[in-house]
Amino acid sequence: MEMKNPDTKLGCRVVLFPQPFLGHLTPMLHLGYALCSKGFSVTIIQTRLNAPDPAQFPNFTFHYIEDALSKSESPPSDTWQILQSLNTSCVDPLRVALARLLEDASKSKEPIGCLITEPMWEFAGTVADEFNLPKMALRPGGLLALLVYDSLPLLREKGYFLIPGISSILYHSLSTYVYC
Repeated sequence: MEMKNPDTKLGCRVVLFPQPFLGHLTPMLHLGYALCSKGFSVTIIQTRLNAPDPAQFPNFTFHYIEDALSKSESPPSDTWQILQSLNTSCVDPLRVALARLLEDASKSKEPIGCLITEPMWEFAGTVADEFNLPKMALRPGGLLALLVYDSLPLLREKGYFLIPGISSILYHSLSTYVYC
């Protein structure tokens, strides 16, 4: 993707916070390149788990945060357990990283415009609100996931969430089944 001349920067930085999984990281990197091509500076906050090599992405600034999984010798094999662990262990590191970035931005002429994250980071919106930082969500799922989410109101209306022996299926649990 063609990048603008560095002299034509907009003077605004966007912070991206992708999930550390290939199907999530790649769309966020593509968004980052699109934002760079329009003159935005891009910072990516990334866990150490599945972290990309920053040398391969010279247009981005990377800030790494620690997570419980990158320290463990054998991360859980269950995707849902990994996601729960990340959502528990990344709250404070994200808070610290955003505080540092906002402090650095206050000293420069490049304010942070917003945080772009994913809906699966359950805590990211709350942390952004603590700093009065505008936030957006990028849903990197495929067409099937979009169709499932679009169908949920109709499925709920028709009572398709009732499974014998299970009181109900939680709305946010469906994405686990879509990705499996």
